[in-house]
Amino acid sequence: MQLNNRTYSFLLLIILLGFFVLKIPDLHLPYFWDELGVYSRSSLYLAANGPGVMPANLPTELSRGHPLLFPFLFGWGYKIFGGSVLTGHLMALTISVFLLASLYYMASKAVSPLVGILTVVLLISQPVFYAQATLVLPYIMLAIFCLWALYAFYRKRLLWFALFACAAMMTK
Repeated sequence: MQLNNRTYSFLLLIILLGFFVLKIPDLHLPYFWDELGVYSRSSLYLAANGPGVMPANLPTELSRGHPLLFPFLFGWGYKIFGGSVLTGHLMALTISVFLLASLYYMASKAVSPLVGILTVVLLISQPVFYAQATLVLPYIMLAIFCLWALYAFYRKRLLWFALFACAAMMTK
């Protein structure tokens, strides 16, 4: 049975909404481990003291040598939407949903929409992705930049490849 692209898009929307709803209870959990010790603290510091991507914008005890793109973007999110745990986890969940949508887009272009849907379902069902989808950690954002860099390289868009590869290096 062959479905049209609109049906696959609707199915993707249902899957993403279902994933979002399943993750709602996790949005109010306190920060844990590295998100508490490094990433949320550095993002909140940048929100309070002016976001920036230069090493001088963040004390070394907060940055611990990590690149600053992730805290910079989350710092802007905290500055705009408030510095609550809900804000941080909601931004992380939004990034996770964007990764899923990107994965569907690339797989449906490269192979077929059915493969795109199956790829999204397989990633959602991975415990490590499901657990980290709402955590204020840079790994999902890093996956997005690496995925888009590989896709741009595959499509021979070298300027876009360079941009996404640099963003990946600035993330982790």
